[in-house]
Amino acid sequence: MRKQNDDRTNLSQLMGTLAISSARTAYDLQDNLIRLDLSRFQLRQLSAQVGMFTHLQRLDLRGNQLRELPHELAQLTNLQELYLNNNLLYELPPQLGLLTNLQELHVNNNLLYELSPQLGLLTNLQELHVNNNQLHALPSQLGQLTDLQELHVNNNQLHALPSQLGQLINLKHLDLSSNLLRLLPAELGHLTNLQRFYLNNNQLHQIPAELGLLISLQELVLNDNLLDELPASLGQLTNLQGLYLRGNQLSQLSLDLGRLTRLQRLYLDENQLRELPPDLGHLTNLQELYLNNNQLRELPPDLVLLTNLQMLRLENNPDLLTPPPEIVEQGTQATLTFLRELNRDTVRRRYEAKVILVGEAGTGKSSLLRAVQQKLFDPLLETTHSIEIEILTLPHPSLPSKPLVLNTWDFGGQDIYRATHQFFLTRRSLYLVVWNARIGVAQSKLDYWLSTISILAPDSPVILVATHIDERAPDLNIPQ
Repeated sequence: MRKQNDDRTNLSQLMGTLAISSARTAYDLQDNLIRLDLSRFQLRQLSAQVGMFTHLQRLDLRGNQLRELPHELAQLTNLQELYLNNNLLYELPPQLGLLTNLQELHVNNNLLYELSPQLGLLTNLQELHVNNNQLHALPSQLGQLTDLQELHVNNNQLHALPSQLGQLINLKHLDLSSNLLRLLPAELGHLTNLQRFYLNNNQLHQIPAELGLLISLQELVLNDNLLDELPASLGQLTNLQGLYLRGNQLSQLSLDLGRLTRLQRLYLDENQLRELPPDLGHLTNLQELYLNNNQLRELPPDLVLLTNLQMLRLENNPDLLTPPPEIVEQGTQATLTFLRELNRDTVRRRYEAKVILVGEAGTGKSSLLRAVQQKLFDPLLETTHSIEIEILTLPHPSLPSKPLVLNTWDFGGQDIYRATHQFFLTRRSLYLVVWNARIGVAQSKLDYWLSTISILAPDSPVILVATHIDERAPDLNIPQ
């Protein structure tokens, strides 16, 4: 008992040489200090006498205010873990390269603008954390760290990578997100043990085809780049479970998507996709599929085969006809149910459309509807106020046995109703713009109606109908 008290007294004296009052410690069986925790002591300087703890295996200095490190730190040749994160370090002393037993080095959240090439001497290093600094480049000597399993360099200012990173053949986790990378070295395809690869928030315009050689990859994150195409070789990543491509400029997918049968999460939202690969239905393990904010027109029928799908996002695809927006708004299960019923052909097909008639007051919109219904012209017919909605049933032009149902919306043309147009002029409608040939294009305010439709319902079909042509022939100078 007295021996233990003496050791604690000696330890207290040692702590005094480091200008602190207390520390959390542990001893090995020979009463030698092997772990020293000086984290969050607000230290501004570390004494050179720290080098006397030659049996240290773990030194924790995180969360202080250190701006530099003493060279004597290199005397801790038994050190296996060194935590320097969350300080104010601008550089690391080259002597750290002498800590050849080091397995983990944490220097994240500092002010480093470069790394010493001597770090390449840490051949036993398994984890290197230098994220959240100001690094503009990495030394090529990092390629000598062949035992490295995790490399975190995210949130820096890297413009390029040394090709020697392809020598880190034991690497399993590589985080290069939130940098300024435009290109990747093809040598990264040598990292055949890599399981997680983060490249999001860069400026990548293309991906090297060699990334298709990363056969162990389980997660590939490429969100928020400038990619407009992907190499077909990515279809070889058959162990992939998560593929994240949100926020790029993809208009199509050229990779063999159907081979990624282990895929569980596929993020394709915020791109420019107009169609999806037909083999999407082969991804039977898929649980999350994000397709929102694209330009999709239709979905592949085999989408109903994704029986494990729990999340399907389709909103903000303005040209998507099936499923209709009303179904999409009800969520994943409603959308999948609709598609499955449609695939089984148990949904009775309806030939129905919404027809909106607009134009100035008195141009003959209501009389036009009466004519379509084969009703006689009524010269005393009152002007429409607000909106009149009717259902008009006609024989289908190519399927005589099927009824064609037109939901007609006849808008009053008075100025007082124009503020309501933003609520009723909708997409996926057929527009009849009625104008009076007798008073001409300008008086009929044809430009106003056409521009309003183009703003509120872009790409909707529009038919121009001239009335009073028995009094004056229509004269139009409007490009189609």
